Amino acid sequence: MKKSSSIPMAMALKKYYCHECGEMLVKTPRTRVIRRGDPDYRKHNRVGNKHISGDVELTEYDLKCPSCDRIVDFDEQCVIDEIQKRLGKRELSQTEIDDNKNQANDTVDRKNKIANTVFTVFVIAVLIVIFYLFSKFGMSSIKFYF
Repeated sequence: MKKSSSIPMAMALKKYYCHECGEMLVKTPRTRVIRRGDPDYRKHNRVGNKHISGDVELTEYDLKCPSCDRIVDFDEQCVIDEIQKRLGKRELSQTEIDDNKNQANDTVDRKNKIANTVFTVFVIAVLIVIFYLFSKFGMSSIKFYF
């Protein structure tokens, strides 16, 4: 069985807070087995460019409040975080969330598109630099130290 783990970069770097009690949320692993025929199977049954056969054990992370035991997935917490920033407070009522959810969803989607564009431009710039170095100096003058 192949094991796979997935944690968004923002979850690893940023602090998130419970909208019910204001406590800082902690990352909690959630493991599930993806079998042939499951909708996510094709996405997770790869090692490099090769497909593997058999089940895939996937570990994803949710956010959990240590005080009130509330568990929220990362995408939902991103929207709640945006509402918390917009209203300037950690604790929110369900009415505040419902009233601001559509606008917060749009903001999160826009930020994700910008982040993806920046990442793509960065990767292209790195590739251009690498191609330039190879064309200028050739392969023989580059030393690999690993």
